[in-house]
Amino acid sequence: MEDKLLRELIEKYMNGTATREETKRLLDWYQKVNAEENIWHEEESEEHVHGRILSGIQKRMGEKTIIKKKRLLQMASVASIILALGIGLFAYFHYASIGADIREDIPLTATENRYVVLPDSSLVLLRPGSEIHYNKKDFNNVDRQVRLIGEAYFDVRQRAGKPFIILTDQMKVRVLGTSFTVKAYPEQQNIVVNVKEGKIQMESDQNDLAILTAGQQAIYSKREKSILKNKLAAAAPENWIARDMIFDATPFRELADRLENRYKVKIAFKNPALEKCPITGKFTGTEPLSLVLKIINQTRGTDYTIRGRTIEIDGEGCN
Repeated sequence: MEDKLLRELIEKYMNGTATREETKRLLDWYQKVNAEENIWHEEESEEHVHGRILSGIQKRMGEKTIIKKKRLLQMASVASIILALGIGLFAYFHYASIGADIREDIPLTATENRYVVLPDSSLVLLRPGSEIHYNKKDFNNVDRQVRLIGEAYFDVRQRAGKPFIILTDQMKVRVLGTSFTVKAYPEQQNIVVNVKEGKIQMESDQNDLAILTAGQQAIYSKREKSILKNKLAAAAPENWIARDMIFDATPFRELADRLENRYKVKIAFKNPALEKCPITGKFTGTEPLSLVLKIINQTRGTDYTIRGRTIEIDGEGCN
């Protein structure tokens, strides 16, 4: 693949604008070149992996023994991008191979969280730059299993005999209770779990690591294979969960844009004069769209109708 096209595909993948076909093309390329030099062995440093990737790119591009400085910098840049994307792309392939046909994500460049309702009515809030994968056909049959890359808040509906399991790159969280957050970015050395309510169990391939109850935190070190438990401060909320749902004299149109990105819907105004009306309010960040619309429109004195994924708002404008 030509360098220019490769860079364009990587840029689209990173900012979340790549089409399914473009993503497939990038992943096919990555799988083809990911034979040896892109594998990150556990005992290796990031610098050593970066060097192997750079050498591999140089070999594949047919470079001579003497390389121009500008060209070397270009290859180093590509190597860095591959290193940053590597785990995520590998995960994409791995999830597809086990039948994880549903992917919910939100680009790192987004300012809103992504509100996701799973088939069992459990709630997931994805922080920008995060994604989950699950198999729609098998979900809720024997167990309820999702894979997480990044950071998310979970409010899990209890189902007798059907455990809820979250898989990350090095460990899994078995849900025994209700609401908690998991922070598991592949490029970071720690996995952090904060339990708001209920109880969860952290597991690795080898053994059970810890059981956490409400008000507890666990930090798992990937390098040391060790876990540290802490008590959460009473006033230590997950600020990112509600950050995009606080409005201070926000124009109605801007607020609607936020809700569109957060809930994956389309919002139209029958009366354009409403778009500039200021809205002030504060939500916890876990409310369903139906409740958010009800509160906002009651406060504003407007009406709304829902048709599938499209909402139309109507009423008198403001002075």
